[in-house]
Amino acid sequence: MIGRWRSTPQLSVVLIAYNMQREIPRTLHTLGATYQRDCDSSHIEVILIDNGSCEPLQFEELISTFAGRLRCLRLQPGSVSPVDAVNQAVAMARAE
Repeated sequence: MIGRWRSTPQLSVVLIAYNMQREIPRTLHTLGATYQRDCDSSHIEVILIDNGSCEPLQFEELISTFAGRLRCLRLQPGSVSPVDAVNQAVAMARAE
């Protein structure tokens, strides 16, 4: 897992990806604190799970450009169903 924060966020958002190298940066931009109203980077945590993409997501690049908390994990091998990825992300969530 990549990403590190110490305080507890108010909201955890789960994002599951499979072969979405082009779409994920755009989606993350809309989830970032600078795109939200009355919100700073400590309020929202985004948990991104790469569900075994053929070309793995570049987590370090995504984290460096994301305006907020981003925790990333790659499941290898991934599953046809996103259920395992969702369950893993929910288990990682730190907000109530």
